[in-house]
Amino acid sequence: MLDFSCLVARLGHWPPRALAAAALAAAVALVVPTAARADRNVVFTDVTAEAGVDYLQGSVGADCEGINATTCSSADNLCERCNYRFMSGGATTGDFNGDGWPDIYVTRLDGPDLLFENQGDGTFKDVAAEVGLADTASVMTNGALFADVDNDGDEDLLVMTGFAPRFLLYINRGPNPPDGGPRFVEDGVARGFALAKDPISPDHARDREGFSVAAGDYDRDGYLDLFTTEWSQINFAPCAGSFQRLLRNRGAAAPGYFDDATVAAGALLMDGRVDKSPHGFAAAFVDLDGDGWPDLPITSDFGTTRLFWNNGDGTFSNGLTSSGLGGGGSDMGSTFGDYDNDGDLDWMVTAIAPPLGTGDRFWENLGGRQFKNVAQNANVREGAWGWGVAFFDYDNDGDLDLVETNGVHPGAPATNPGYEHDRMRLWRNDEGVFTDLSLESGVKDTGVGRGLFVFDYDNDGDLDVFVVHNFGHPVLYRNDGGNAAPWLRVRVTGTVSNRDGRGARVYVTPSGGGATQMREVGATSHFLGESELTAHFGLGGTEGPYRVRVVFPSGVEVERADVAPRQQLEVTEPNQPASRPPAPKPVAVDCDMDGQIDACQPDCNGNLRPDLCDVRDGVSVDCNRDGVPDECTISADPASDRDGDGRLDICGPVRPDGGMPPDAGLPDGGTRPDGGAPDAGAQVDGGVPDGGEPDGGSPPDGGSPPAGGGCALAAPGRGPASGSPSGGAAWAVALGFALAAGVRRHRRPV
Repeated sequence: MLDFSCLVARLGHWPPRALAAAALAAAVALVVPTAARADRNVVFTDVTAEAGVDYLQGSVGADCEGINATTCSSADNLCERCNYRFMSGGATTGDFNGDGWPDIYVTRLDGPDLLFENQGDGTFKDVAAEVGLADTASVMTNGALFADVDNDGDEDLLVMTGFAPRFLLYINRGPNPPDGGPRFVEDGVARGFALAKDPISPDHARDREGFSVAAGDYDRDGYLDLFTTEWSQINFAPCAGSFQRLLRNRGAAAPGYFDDATVAAGALLMDGRVDKSPHGFAAAFVDLDGDGWPDLPITSDFGTTRLFWNNGDGTFSNGLTSSGLGGGGSDMGSTFGDYDNDGDLDWMVTAIAPPLGTGDRFWENLGGRQFKNVAQNANVREGAWGWGVAFFDYDNDGDLDLVETNGVHPGAPATNPGYEHDRMRLWRNDEGVFTDLSLESGVKDTGVGRGLFVFDYDNDGDLDVFVVHNFGHPVLYRNDGGNAAPWLRVRVTGTVSNRDGRGARVYVTPSGGGATQMREVGATSHFLGESELTAHFGLGGTEGPYRVRVVFPSGVEVERADVAPRQQLEVTEPNQPASRPPAPKPVAVDCDMDGQIDACQPDCNGNLRPDLCDVRDGVSVDCNRDGVPDECTISADPASDRDGDGRLDICGPVRPDGGMPPDAGLPDGGTRPDGGAPDAGAQVDGGVPDGGEPDGGSPPDGGSPPAGGGCALAAPGRGPASGSPSGGAAWAVALGFALAAGVRRHRRPV
């Protein structure tokens, strides 16, 4: 996507479909069997109002009216805020109450988010307030995702925010929580998802500009990890951090609690080019090379897209150029599917059509970690100013079609409204060449589209489409007629693998022989939201029976024979040992979790950890609170410790706590200050309750997981052990040290 602040570039006319492409489509239609042409009777009907899902996503905002390159520069905070508004419009689907009917969560700019509960009769009801999701009215929200992060069997909710101090994680506690409170409780800070502003770390002293969040089990330990993207106009020096973060689930020890593993795992998007800072739009955990390990492709603006291959040891390697995926571009939306039914995942990426951009890129997976852009030959290059996109078999003919939304914000100056009011695309797959049947199928939307997902909201066997409009109202397109052809839906549940079944591969083959179709759970769409997790198969003209094989991320396989079509098949993973061991936890090299390699940070004592980490974790003392460990001050100026006791004389010759720094006024049971650690070696629990009893140096009682945060979590072997509690009071102590030291902070203008 081009920088909206420079959007006065002259926009070209949308080119007409080539006569050759039309002739080819007509020829294909003549030779394809009638059963495969069931889409002739498929019509998408706008049922937004009658389904009860109409709402206003937001407004341009008075401050953003008329924003363009002549009135706004990329260094202007107002411009950045306006760009964020222009690119917003998220929604996602999931079954938050487990009743078998998919629900809808939508984000908004100027009002509280909405949770539309599926009533099972073709209508929805907003229940956000009654289930505990009413506290989003004061922030701009954008991307969202349902995912069972704590692996307890129900779907939690992750919400990305813009120009707010943190992201949001709502834990789903079921319909009747023990405390009588609401179903959802926000717990992002304690669980390490919030990525909150950190005044101690300059790279975190800024508001978030979140876009999408992806979930997948990259280390195959049975728990979902996360990746968050942000689009920011802030440029970085070569040693600066990236705001795209990989969050590793602590797993069985603390389900749903996360450590920042971005640098440790090698998933940092920065490459040292000051003018090419990452502008992340969408990430996904998908197995592109078929080795059983989820890889990490990320669409990012201005030529900063990445493909990280999973090394199987907890780390990733950047394979973008070696895989043939180079060339740059303004990449935005992203979807994965096996469009040619050859057994691997192909990658469709939306962008800006010529003349302003390269157009959509359609990466055919050639195997051997190689890809080829076939967008032109497949007739999907020109999708206008593309955003959300999804693979789906809308006509149930046995191959994957495409739907894409597009548009430029209404305030964009342009000599031609082609980009602004172009219609969205519905491309039918005709043996690898796609035909645009938008108008014929009733998909006539010309709004400024953003997020998009597909799901079977009425459970009738064909896939429907939900589209979000920037500064406008959404559209729910009901698929009418797609279920004329046979179909099969497969819902998987993990036991050894993650409960969502993300990363599982589902194979469907006619029992009498024939082509096998493959779907990977969680691969469908990834821009500001996600499509349903149920694997949907159109079966063409064959009524079956079928053989279904499911390969879970653990390596456990389940096979079902003689499966009849026109049903949803439930497959639960047997509770048996995994045949694929999980990856080890990588050694951290970013102990303060600011996105900077630690070698870029001050390390006066040469212990390979930033000084701020040493002070915050109690590895070093900074009694005068100048941000420099005392041993370094003494080494540089021996006169500062005339009595040679290892303490700065300025701090006093005698300390009641044995020389340890005071704990910033925080009480610890009424005893003497001792660096923030309670007496008798009891550990601080990071805000996680443990029955009010001290731990005697052990982790919090009762299995309550620690809250996370602080340096120690990502620095095993230094200071407190990796995974030990370091939030709550301990964090406040560290914060007090830094504030007193007058650590320089970078703050964005308000």
